[in-house]
Amino acid sequence: MIATVEGTFNEDGTSGTATRVALQSEVKGPIQAVACDAPLPADAKNASLTVLGQTVEINRGETVIDGGTGDPTFGFEDLVADGSQIVEVSGLLGPGGTIQATRIELQGADGSVELRGIISNYDALASTFQLASAEISFDVSTTLDGLTFEELANGLLVQVKGSFDEDIVSATEIELEDEFDEDIDEVELEGIIGECSQNAELFCLTTQDITIGRQIVRVENAVFSPASLEQTLKQGMRVEVEGPIQAGVLQAEEVKIRSRDIRLIAELDAKTSNRMRFFVPAEESEDSAGISVRFDAATRCDDDVNQNLTSCQEIFDDLSVGDYLEIRGFEDGAGEIMATLLERSDDNGPDEIRLRGTAQDSEEAQTFTLLGVRIRTDGNTDFEGASGNSIAENEFFQTLGENSGIEVKVRWKSLNWDDVPADDVEIED
Repeated sequence: MIATVEGTFNEDGTSGTATRVALQSEVKGPIQAVACDAPLPADAKNASLTVLGQTVEINRGETVIDGGTGDPTFGFEDLVADGSQIVEVSGLLGPGGTIQATRIELQGADGSVELRGIISNYDALASTFQLASAEISFDVSTTLDGLTFEELANGLLVQVKGSFDEDIVSATEIELEDEFDEDIDEVELEGIIGECSQNAELFCLTTQDITIGRQIVRVENAVFSPASLEQTLKQGMRVEVEGPIQAGVLQAEEVKIRSRDIRLIAELDAKTSNRMRFFVPAEESEDSAGISVRFDAATRCDDDVNQNLTSCQEIFDDLSVGDYLEIRGFEDGAGEIMATLLERSDDNGPDEIRLRGTAQDSEEAQTFTLLGVRIRTDGNTDFEGASGNSIAENEFFQTLGENSGIEVKVRWKSLNWDDVPADDVEIED
């Protein structure tokens, strides 16, 4: 779930006392449509639902799907669009009003629906407005919280509760959502870079400012982590900002990428036009094309083979298939890895391959995927839990099934990985 925490920091700056904790969901209602990026839902990496007209984006490595029964095998392929299933979705508002789901939980069918968003197409005479593409109707029996009927207007952030029938939500309650409208010493805010609009309705990106929801964030004096983020900010990227709010503007002191930290140590399989590809299987297909890595001016590059090469471009131009590289970086939101570190090792480097990233369960026995790479295990694979303890194979796969999107580190004690069982598999803390 997404939580809003209000309180005070202690002098150490890392601990404090919460005065209010609020959990919120973006939408609750019947599933109207299901779509995925593979012929078989079980094979899909990315998928989407339509709930009350809202598009809900699902990433199989990030979104937790809870069937409400305690069954760890319940997943996207069990969701149906016949109106019989009611889901509650928690997540982040993205471009075009889409919701990037962090959690989807099946609910009982009690007839109630909920959604939140920014009012548009307000019509006082018809007593209707829209939240994204959802049509909302209200009347004198509707309970208003935090505003009056006269104050209803476009641009307000509200939560609506009611019932759903024939594509219209009949509101029983409309609540004005809290916004940061005063000076605050320190705020941590997470969101998605979206489209710019006059009302700054989404997370909007300009050269100096961004907005999360309706909160303007000044980023011109911020420290970016990693440093390359400053040059690569773009719509659809998920970030976290920290800093004080002054005169209604969040003065960002730090902007962090919220994509998972990725690391690999492997031989280079191919390179083309400032792109490197790793973990390309012998029988390459559209679903298994390996990992694509790019670099930019903020990438740190080192070369143990030819120390006369100092720039990333010089090192890249000198790379050959089979060179042994270490890459650290993050997913850039476009299906590639943006490298923050690129290092070429000499011939005396270790004869092993490593890969760390977000893991996804697989229906194939003793198999899972990591950044789209098929990882095999067998009876000789050593499994390690998040606390560093040795665990059994079935415990690892049970944990993976129950916790979609966990960080996993894999090691092969040779330079062979394609269809070769991993030697070590470790759940990262």
